[in-house]
Amino acid sequence: LVGSLDLLGNVYEACGGDRKDWSLFVVGADKPDAVPEQCNREAAGKMEAMRGQGPWPNFVYHLRNNHPVFGVFCCEHGHPFSPVERMGLLVLLLSFAYFMAGLKVKFVDYTKHTHWNDQWDWLWIDCYSLLCITLPSMVLQTMLKYFALLNYKYVLNKYSYFAKVRDQRCRSFARQFCADRGLGIERPRTHRQQGTGFGGFGDCDCLEKCCKLFCKLSDACKACNNSCEDGKAQAVNSLFASLFAGLAFAGSCVFVVLGIRLDMD
Repeated sequence: LVGSLDLLGNVYEACGGDRKDWSLFVVGADKPDAVPEQCNREAAGKMEAMRGQGPWPNFVYHLRNNHPVFGVFCCEHGHPFSPVERMGLLVLLLSFAYFMAGLKVKFVDYTKHTHWNDQWDWLWIDCYSLLCITLPSMVLQTMLKYFALLNYKYVLNKYSYFAKVRDQRCRSFARQFCADRGLGIERPRTHRQQGTGFGGFGDCDCLEKCCKLFCKLSDACKACNNSCEDGKAQAVNSLFASLFAGLAFAGSCVFVVLGIRLDMD
């Protein structure tokens, strides 16, 4: 399955497509900055994904990204729960429903040939689809999506994404507030006079150059560390996506085979 997806990715790239778009389609985004804030809020499980938009737009956005059928075609571009993973989940849910429908037929035949309490007949027969197909499918979908997004939620918490966004929002509000009221007039900067300092260091720029060099080295180390962490996150994300696709495919095959056996019986 993974080899087939890689082959399709090469074909897509040969036809003029972007490899990054194909990666987002298969495994989803592995960096919070690669998707909008509303997508990260939805992936983190927050009720209000679209801040300040009201209940109806949030409901539509939640439906687009969580419905097992609509989510395959209408989910956010780059959502960490990718369309390929959603298709695997959809196939698994359909296979599970097919298997449980076969069990219903066997159960109805059992009630007809045995002494069954008619008072409970309406509960087990008429409500079978709700109790044994719909509700278990919802639980299965929630569990699988939780495990599929577990690594992405870890990345959100590790990089303190929401804290950074909140800080940026506060700074933007403060700047806009001061600009609207004419506050915060910039004062002329005072330049440091040459020849002042401790021990003659003020006569040259050695200390300033050393500080700049140290800052550059520190930034380079941080960039290298972030690159390594991003590479690890991408590798783990790909592993989780492959594992999820394999489990969905294996589970679908098991449910389909068992359902066919029930139909043959």
